[in-house]
Amino acid sequence: MKKLLKIIAIYFAAISTITFSMFIMEESIQMCTFGTWPAQDAGAWVLVEQNLKKMEKINHTLRQINKYCGWLQPFAYIAYDAYADSTDAYITSVRQKIATIRPEALIGQKITLTFIPSTVEVLHDGRLRHRLGTLCITASTNSTSKRKNAKIPIKQEYTTTTGTIRKGITDGECKLYLSGN
Repeated sequence: MKKLLKIIAIYFAAISTITFSMFIMEESIQMCTFGTWPAQDAGAWVLVEQNLKKMEKINHTLRQINKYCGWLQPFAYIAYDAYADSTDAYITSVRQKIATIRPEALIGQKITLTFIPSTVEVLHDGRLRHRLGTLCITASTNSTSKRKNAKIPIKQEYTTTTGTIRKGITDGECKLYLSGN
């Protein structure tokens, strides 16, 4: 009986250490989240992005601990897996906001955007250029349109693309480009 109690005590000590560590990481992510709110209100988009990077790093560590040790406490495993997914969703949403309001804060970063373009034009090489404020997103197309450099009707549907935001030669409204789908 003593041996069984010792094993149970070791088990509870192990799961307590693991779940407490994940709890502190959750709190750290929340503090970064709280830090993004006044930074967004102030328009300090570079600071918001710095907080998002911290959140990504902490969330990655949280996921790894949960993946390899979380199964020792199944209820905590489920909860922290959901928390990590929610954190990823928050980061994606705020990055979308930054890309819409102040895309230059994301120069050099690979991001995924979901948006409804404000204009779409067919370029000389057949690719499509979507405009989202001062950000231009160039994408390949299977379009059979022969009208190069023509504006085409905008479908009011969401488009999702992944690429790196880069500075470009200013041509009219485009100052930044999302390239490399």
